[in-house]
Amino acid sequence: MSNKSKKTKEEPKPDKETQIQTLYGDLHRLGQKQEYAKAIKICNQILGLKGDEVSGLQYKISCQMLTDQFENALGLIQKNKITGMDFEKAYCQYRLNKTNDALKTLRAVSELDYRMKELLAQVLYRREEYEECYDLYRDLVKNSDDDFDSERQTNMAAVIASLEMWTDKTMDDPGFEEDSYEICYNKACQYIGKDDLKTAADKLKKAEDIMRADPELAEDELEEELGLIRVQQGYVLQRENKPKEASELYNLCMKSKPTDLGLLAVVSNNIVTINKDQNMFDSKKKLKAATGDNVQQKLTNKQKGCIAINQCLLNMYAGQGEQCHEVGDSLIKQYINIYNYRVNNVMN
Repeated sequence: MSNKSKKTKEEPKPDKETQIQTLYGDLHRLGQKQEYAKAIKICNQILGLKGDEVSGLQYKISCQMLTDQFENALGLIQKNKITGMDFEKAYCQYRLNKTNDALKTLRAVSELDYRMKELLAQVLYRREEYEECYDLYRDLVKNSDDDFDSERQTNMAAVIASLEMWTDKTMDDPGFEEDSYEICYNKACQYIGKDDLKTAADKLKKAEDIMRADPELAEDELEEELGLIRVQQGYVLQRENKPKEASELYNLCMKSKPTDLGLLAVVSNNIVTINKDQNMFDSKKKLKAATGDNVQQKLTNKQKGCIAINQCLLNMYAGQGEQCHEVGDSLIKQYINIYNYRVNNVMN
């Protein structure tokens, strides 16, 4: 007869706190590897052991944001009323195009840190509140010293360009080094706003040269970025009464099939202004692309106003009097301030 087998003694199951600490170790390792989707699953295990574990919730929210799950992250913040996550809440709102909510969240914070100031500046830029946005960036550029200085200068240059192009403000050149194509492009836009078209053209050419020499830009990225420059170069030529040369650049941009809907809307509108009362079918098709719901958040109010004026004029050229009046009435209601602005890109 064989001896009876001995039962293996089971190891005692770790208590909840020990299990949680082990899982946090797993989280740390996954975070170092940037495996955020797997980290979310670990967070769920932690929260399954202890539902009110604040650190687990915070870590999960951060991982959701890093994987572009902004709706889920915002829902967790609001559901659990987690304090100390005002930046994360506002950032999620900003990314979800809930710009007014993001502004409200940031305005409720008594003292903004640098992260929040930068986010507030982006929110204000999207809301076209350029003066306060400029003041914020000027403070950030002056008082910051880290790896993001170049990005801040680029953003500040974009705000200065917007003040020149879309308001009556006259802005000085900030004196930033023109060592990136983004800075050169934004400075070109500033000089377009000043009506200094020669300087604008020179800076656009410099931006193009820097871009083409950038070894880190893949071919598709280069083509996408070149689209921005071509459209502005075309606009400068159009302002210089060179419609043929402008059309060549606009069509070159269209042939590259840009993914930037805002860029597509602008170039479509500009082609319409060159067509005037010719190529009506093409113009209608172009304006349809420039007025879709999916493009509205990509355009400034002044740009939308210009496109609306062109829509009105196109209806007039087509002999569609009733539609012309309808668009005109809507234009007056929505963009009444446009008439205080010198419109350069409107059919005449």
